[in-house]
Amino acid sequence: MLSKTSKFGRAVFIILLGYWTLAFVSTHLPGDTVQAAKRAWMLSWPHMDKVAHAILYAGLSFLVLGYLRWSWRLSQSLANGIAVSVAAVYGVVDEYLQSFIPKRSMDIADWFADLLGAGLGVLGFMVILQASHLRPSFPVWKTGRQSLPQ
Repeated sequence: MLSKTSKFGRAVFIILLGYWTLAFVSTHLPGDTVQAAKRAWMLSWPHMDKVAHAILYAGLSFLVLGYLRWSWRLSQSLANGIAVSVAAVYGVVDEYLQSFIPKRSMDIADWFADLLGAGLGVLGFMVILQASHLRPSFPVWKTGRQSLPQ
């Protein structure tokens, strides 16, 4: 029988996979499709694509961090570093792959927006974790203490 922690970690993993799949699909649409969506949603503000990148990668790092904390039971600092690193590496791969999509291009400014978003996702996770009772706690016999060090 799965513990509450492992069930929660599994749920976070499923949400992460769905989110990452939607993120991949949305960042690999042809440029004319993206422009049509911007017009339909009236999102023609300057640098809106950078805001979208930051939001997308904030969600990604938030979910990666949640998965690492509840499933892998990593310390907060190690999980933070891995979550930002995963987002940074995926951001490079994502930008590179966009160079092969019609009317899309690779843009270093998008990658910096990805990094900013990843950092904000980690910060948001830490704020929510501190303000809630969702801190991962594990049996004493596994870790020698009731909860992971913050």
